[in-house]
Amino acid sequence: MHDSIRGLFGLVMAIIASAFCITAVTGSFSHWPVVLMGIGMGLWAVRTMSKS
Repeated sequence: MHDSIRGLFGLVMAIIASAFCITAVTGSFSHWPVVLMGIGMGLWAVRTMSKS
């Protein structure tokens, strides 16, 4: 259980880091709602999979 939480945390941090890189390259924040929605969907999918 602890390993899966640590892996999930690493996944979220990687997504956030890549989002920051995209923002730095494009210089715009217009896609942030899409990025946050993607993170939310990813977390929901992982929770659903780990529950079953």
